[in-house]
Amino acid sequence: MKKALSYFCALLFFAVNLSAFADPPPSIPPGQHPGAIAMTADAVLMRPLLLAATIGGAVVFIATLPFSAMGGNVHQAGEALVGVPANATFKRCLGCDTTDGTDASAVSY
Repeated sequence: MKKALSYFCALLFFAVNLSAFADPPPSIPPGQHPGAIAMTADAVLMRPLLLAATIGGAVVFIATLPFSAMGGNVHQAGEALVGVPANATFKRCLGCDTTDGTDASAVSY
């Protein structure tokens, strides 16, 4: 029991310290904060759809990997099929349109 607890404490210590290496969240320019409706729609509708697109893109990427390797464009195929949807799913701020934190259509309340 003591051994399991020490492993858990070590794992927790490393997990907490890994956040120091994470990229800082994108800053949102003043006056361009997304509203509550945009955030809700993003959380309820867009994030699940983008996650499904990421998973579907990964499946298509794996299925077409031999052909991409023969054509020499594995990196481009991976970026287009997996990277772009994954960035839109996990790197965007809630309610923002782009991954850099800006939202031209956001309305401030």
